[in-house]
Amino acid sequence: MLRYSEAEAQSWTHLIFAGLNEEAWPALDEEFVADRQIDEFNQQNRILNRRAVKRGRHGEGQWSIIEGKTFLLGSSERRQIRRRQLRNLIESATAGVGVTANLYSESSPGRIANPTDFFSRLYFDARGRGVSQQTLQALEGKTREWLGDWSPVDAQKTDSVSVGRTRYAYDMRRQSRAFGEYELALRSAPERPVTLRVTDWEAAVKWPAIRWMQIFLGVDPDSENGDAWATATGQWVHRWLADAVCVTQTGLPASPAGNAFIELREVDEIRARLIEHARQFHDWVRDLCFAVGRALPDWWVSGWSNALYVADCLAAKLSGLAGDWTHMAPEWPLDSPTNIPLGTNESLRVRGRIDLILARGERTRSRLGFADLWLIDYKTGRQRGLNLHERRSKEASAEKFRKLLTKGRGVQLALYALATHALGAANVQLALLGLADELEPQFHLADALAQKDFWQELYRMQETGVFGMLGPVHAQYGFAHAYPLATLGIDEELLQEKWALTHPALALEQEEHS
Repeated sequence: MLRYSEAEAQSWTHLIFAGLNEEAWPALDEEFVADRQIDEFNQQNRILNRRAVKRGRHGEGQWSIIEGKTFLLGSSERRQIRRRQLRNLIESATAGVGVTANLYSESSPGRIANPTDFFSRLYFDARGRGVSQQTLQALEGKTREWLGDWSPVDAQKTDSVSVGRTRYAYDMRRQSRAFGEYELALRSAPERPVTLRVTDWEAAVKWPAIRWMQIFLGVDPDSENGDAWATATGQWVHRWLADAVCVTQTGLPASPAGNAFIELREVDEIRARLIEHARQFHDWVRDLCFAVGRALPDWWVSGWSNALYVADCLAAKLSGLAGDWTHMAPEWPLDSPTNIPLGTNESLRVRGRIDLILARGERTRSRLGFADLWLIDYKTGRQRGLNLHERRSKEASAEKFRKLLTKGRGVQLALYALATHALGAANVQLALLGLADELEPQFHLADALAQKDFWQELYRMQETGVFGMLGPVHAQYGFAHAYPLATLGIDEELLQEKWALTHPALALEQEEHS
């Protein structure tokens, strides 16, 4: 199931337009600027509007907007665009088109819901007559009769686009068995090699279904969520820290080309440059607002101030390193792909960017240039660092680390450790650095190397395209990632059982779930 704007540019054999009722679909988004204001703006700026367009490359009668300008669309224009998208969709179907609508209103179950004009037009084109309430009731009765004659046994006899196969997939997803082709898993191995970012692998352990849709279907979860400020804060903090660290001996910004490692800077110097970069960004946004006749919003200043506080706190934690470490590299990129060898002709392909690497010892000829490293991953949110010795239990550190990995914690850093080891590093220590953490090693390369079964399972996911699903579709309390496609929820205990059957090395013991 896709939004029609997402489905338009693709080709389909069959299309089903669902829920074609006036109160439901297609609906327009909430207006940011009222239509009246848009009309007044266009009436007052006719000359400006004429200057903003040029004749298109197809000649007379075809106009396009010039570079650096954009359209301010009202609901009427956006409705026209969506109708054109619907027509494009219909024209793309090679076998058939189906439409559905509710007979009764969802908000008022006793009231008959009117179909959209789009539904009425399609019905008239197909049947040669209009749609009345009697017609809607007759269609509903025929639909009930058709569904009543269908049997689940027919699922074994129908092809992949039939209703029977849909029911068959519904039942298979609810059986106590390993994830199969109906459960966010490929039927056969991917045609092209899959290379994931290390952050995607960490997310795949927590939310495998969403990452599978992103990787193999090319659909992303809605980015407009309550985490917008957290995302912006993280991006600003990482950029300011990298810019503050990456300077030459003369104080000029270091070139991204050449050797990524520079001599270790004093913390006071880093903090001073960080504040300078943050204020430059603040002034740039202020000037941008001034250019369009607006004041810098207080809410933006508050968010910027919080990001600066977070960045300064993280920079201050780098104090006391000069006597032990000699070089540093911010935002160090891995090759795409970087191959992590796991066995004979077996390697996990990853890509990514390490927030900060500290190095010491003699330089080597390896891709990294040093054998003794400390990898640091900044965390601007509430996530705490990893401590294999904080639990009051007799578990070995390897078992504690495995449990952290199966919960999706530390996967990113551990993969960075394995990647740098593949590039020549011999001694690697790692740390997640958050606001509440002190900068100290939290685990080492040996801890990551000991989890062979875990990495082998990720390799199998990479090669087979079999991910599966974990957790609820909708969270009753707290934040949950929105699925980009319509997804029916499955009992969480059943999902945990199927996850353990499919990925035994990634599964937690039953008591860990409770």
